[in-house]
Amino acid sequence: MGTYGLPPSMPRECRIILDTLSEAVAFYRNSRLSESSELAVIWSAIKSGARSEFYRRYSGVLFHKEMARLSSDQEVALCLKTSITMAEVREMRRLQSEFQIWHDICQLRRDWGPGQYALLCVLPEKPRLEQMSRREQQKQLQQIHDRLEDGGDALLGYLDTAKELCSALVQCSLPCVRLMIDDYHLRANQDLSEPEFTAYTSLDPRPVIPISRWGPR
Repeated sequence: MGTYGLPPSMPRECRIILDTLSEAVAFYRNSRLSESSELAVIWSAIKSGARSEFYRRYSGVLFHKEMARLSSDQEVALCLKTSITMAEVREMRRLQSEFQIWHDICQLRRDWGPGQYALLCVLPEKPRLEQMSRREQQKQLQQIHDRLEDGGDALLGYLDTAKELCSALVQCSLPCVRLMIDDYHLRANQDLSEPEFTAYTSLDPRPVIPISRWGPR
């Protein structure tokens, strides 16, 4: 008769998601950025540099969407409500194009609404996707698409678990109480089990970590 062992270790995909969300929550506690933010606010956030990879990507997606809505440089200047040089407009258009890849990745689950921004956690911080060649970007986009459509791949389930927390971040509705994700950085280098992933992405300050008997070995 077999014995029962420990639950499986937390997969790398979960670590990447939690690393990204841990930074994002810390950034959120000190700032606010949402889809209702004006172009000037988004542009300022991009120039100053977010201390969170999630928010850097998120502000890039918002920036791409806002800039795509403006057909002329004059409209851009009017939205900024301040004087702007042609060189700065060209830089803004360049960044609009650069961040399109993250917009396209989020569109893979646009039916999730605000939850689609969970896909901003799908890749590690480096190398930066938007600085890769267009060919490599499309390759990454296709790989993510294929994994999400593969019923045997766990990635979709992990993102589905994380999407409620991501929605709270972008809708500025994160609970004021301390969550497990607030303390994730304290255990980031420790051994964690897969069941803990759900607890670290929960909006419940006291989530239940399931204790199961894992298969005989």
